[in-house]
Amino acid sequence: MKLKGYPRATPDETLTSWLFRCSLNKGCRGMTQEMAETYCSLDKDIDYDFDFSSGDFFVLCHHLQGAPNLISAYFKPDTTLLLNTGFRLSYCPLCIREDIRNYGLPVWRKTWCYVSAPFCMRHRLLLVHLSDPVPFVKSWCAFANRQQILDPHHPYFRRARQWGGVPVALLGTDLGIKVQSWLCGLRTPTRYLRATDALPSSPFLVGGTEFLLQYFLRLALPGGRGGLARTYFCSGRDRAAHGDKTFGARLSKGAGESTPYQRMMAMFLLGYLFDVFSDSDLRRIQSACLFSEYPWFSSIEYLAYIGGPYSHIAYEAMCHVFDDEVLEMFPGLRLFLSHVKHNLE
Repeated sequence: MKLKGYPRATPDETLTSWLFRCSLNKGCRGMTQEMAETYCSLDKDIDYDFDFSSGDFFVLCHHLQGAPNLISAYFKPDTTLLLNTGFRLSYCPLCIREDIRNYGLPVWRKTWCYVSAPFCMRHRLLLVHLSDPVPFVKSWCAFANRQQILDPHHPYFRRARQWGGVPVALLGTDLGIKVQSWLCGLRTPTRYLRATDALPSSPFLVGGTEFLLQYFLRLALPGGRGGLARTYFCSGRDRAAHGDKTFGARLSKGAGESTPYQRMMAMFLLGYLFDVFSDSDLRRIQSACLFSEYPWFSSIEYLAYIGGPYSHIAYEAMCHVFDDEVLEMFPGLRLFLSHVKHNLE
């Protein structure tokens, strides 16, 4: 996207990233850093990256002399399953480095805000976490402070990655990227769901996979246990839900406030249920987990058992988001749901 008098927005850039690049560009006088910070204030109860219906957004478009529908169409996300605004702090340091070389200023990507995208597809890296919890210019902080998050004694290290866990170097990012690519492809009208099948994407499939991602990342009730991606592959102490403790709130908040490592493990669980992995892929995962003393599941039945017991609300929701066509396509998912039914509270 290109507006007269402003730098061109790059593909996959967030609106706020572009605003800050405009404000820091000496040749652009239509946007000041103060104006960008005012729009992106965390005190406002709006999603400053993706809320294109607020009054502030229309005021901004008027100032930019751009059509709101064109600006929102360019910067809108490709998914509704987004990280919460205060937790969109994960990034690819190699992308930031390339941005400095190509544009002079770093760019913050939309995909870094997606729950279903813990990896950088370009550089095949698990995203790392920004040390500053509420930065105004996240992209610039990522460039300036990119070494801090590697210090295990840094106060935000635990927020960036849970203690313990299976080292990414053992798992290999290619397996996680395999699942992430598959999930991205589900949002297209037609895609190869498995290596041997060319089938239309069921309207239930995208919503169902997003629900399972949230379920594996859900927050626990106080004294209870959270989703498997948060608890099973981690020796750190996980946080519990406070305030709104309803099932839906724990799903939404757990996914929206998850770390790249937790989202990666949720992707591995999805890949297992939806037959994304080959037998050799599963053997690699089993070896990496066993070496790290986090045994992988010997069967889908065992996965369902370890994840239980399940509430009736959770089981009914799982049955609701998957139709018969999807269950026929993925026998592993059908087997999982049948064992969930036998592990109800």
